[in-house]
Amino acid sequence: MEIGENCWISAGTIILRGTKIEANSVVAAGSIVKGDFPSDSLILQRRTTEVRGC
Repeated sequence: MEIGENCWISAGTIILRGTKIEANSVVAAGSIVKGDFPSDSLILQRRTTEVRGC
């Protein structure tokens, strides 16, 4: 995992192995992040699983 300078990682964020976030980027709260993101990115990634019949 690589995180550049001046990045803001919000609460509840999960950053997975191999992720690269370049400088001046923001990751929204509760995001699950995987991959490469260029400088000045706004990253909003959420995965939802619906469970029925509980």
